[in-house]
This record gives sequence, C-alpha cells and structure tokens, in this order.
Amino acid sequence: MKIAIVGAGPTGLVAGYDLVKAGHQVRIFEKEPHYGGLVSTTPVGKGRVERFYHHVFTGDREFIEVAQKLSLTVRMRWQTPSNGIYLNNRLYPFTSPLDLLLFPELNFYSRVALGLLICRARKLADWKELEHLPAKEWIIRQAGTEVYQKVWEPLLQSKFAEEAANISAAWMWHKFKQRGSTRSYNFQRELLGYLDGSFMVLYDRLARAVEKGGGEIFLSEAVEGIAVQSDQSLVVSSGKRRERFDKVIVTIPPQALPGITRDLPPTVGRSQLSG
Repeated sequence: MKIAIVGAGPTGLVAGYDLVKAGHQVRIFEKEPHYGGLVSTTPVGKGRVERFYHHVFTGDREFIEVAQKLSLTVRMRWQTPSNGIYLNNRLYPFTSPLDLLLFPELNFYSRVALGLLICRARKLADWKELEHLPAKEWIIRQAGTEVYQKVWEPLLQSKFAEEAANISAAWMWHKFKQRGSTRSYNFQRELLGYLDGSFMVLYDRLARAVEKGGGEIFLSEAVEGIAVQSDQSLVVSSGKRRERFDKVIVTIPPQALPGITRDLPPTVGRSQLSG
C-alpha cells in the first residue's frame, strides 16, 4: 500500500518507521527544514538542545520500546528533577509530597485539598467524564479557588496563554497520571528521562530507518491539498509535487486540517484519512 504522512514530528516519523517495516511505500511531507515538529532542536555549541523543554516519563512505554528497537537505551539518562514555584518574590521547592505539605503560600486546608485532588485524579480510571469540563472549573470544584490561582493558573497560562481557561480537565488528569506512574516505580522518587545528544538523535535514527526501508522524507515541503479521486484514492499536492496515495495519515495540529482538506467530500472516512 502507498501511504502519505503529513508531518515529520515524532508521530509522523514513528508511523513511517512502523509502516516501512510492514512493507508499505511511505512518503513523509514536512513543511519545516528539519524533523521533530514541536520537539525539534536547535544547535548550541557543538551539540543540540530542544527548542522547547522536553522529557519522558518511566511510564512512557511506547517511547521506551521505540528507543530499544533503535538501540538507543544506552543513551537514555534518568534524573530526579528539581522543581520550584516562584510566588510573591520567593522561590519554593515543589518536587516531593513533603514540599507540598510545607508550602506556606497555601493555608493548611488548601494544601490538604491539593493533595487530595492529585490522589483522586491518579485513581480515576475513566477520563471521558472530564473531557468537556474545563480544568479551571474542575480544580476549583475539587480543591478551591486559592489552589487554582496560586498553583495551577500560572502554570496553565505560561503554557497555553489566552487558551488557559479552556484547557480540558482531561489534559490535567493525564498529567497527574503521568507523574503518579513515574513515582510509583521509584518509591516516591520521581525520574524524568532525557537522551544524550538531544531527542534529535532519535529523530535522525527514525528518519534513516524510514529511508533504508524505501520510504522518502520531503523536508521544506508543505502539503497544500488532499483531494479524493473517483477510485477513492487520495492525491496529495505540495508546491513541488502531486502524487496519488491509497491512504493519508495526518499528524499536524487539528486546526490546520481544514485548510488542506477543503475538497474532500463527507464520504471520505477515517479508514482513508487518519488524523
């Protein structure tokens, strides 16, 4: 089968890697001149550093499995983080449960409420009930306004800016679950994983594996349109080529998808166009 992948970030590269191993013809289109997407890197001195801070958790089994397949586990480094909160011109440690219990900017009841919020979130099995609930509303309902304003609101605003108030509670729940799984493997000692040489080491290894398997990666080549044909195949157009495919996998942000799929009729389903 001939398959196009839109986007050469981690998702697109791993999809291409798995597909060429399964014997498919793969073409990956990336509008930037480099791999990595939102986790791409930039040169610093003689090495490379992620453009945005990035790490993995001990519970990220899929990532660890890919690193093992690519013989990169020897380059993984697991380190205990040192987190803090800067509030009212003071920097407070905020890494362990003890740091939370001693955090003086919250009153005692708010500290207990925050701890209970995190514990309840880690035990919650079904995230679907949180999907359409804003994180702000969920946190205030569970732990109070003081906890939201002093702890979570600054973090959400620094990450999502004007969209902070619209972030789903399911996203926050997932972060609690990730952190909890990391601690549970290490007797309350949290570990975060990094790759020596930056995560670009992984992207380069994936890209080489895709090309070795017969796939092609087109950098600096944005997809401008995806059009369905009478035989239900899909034509992908960029500024440099126009090519027919059996399937298309889209890994770019969802809000960008309508701009390249305007001509697709509603009969084209997820079995052809995955995103």
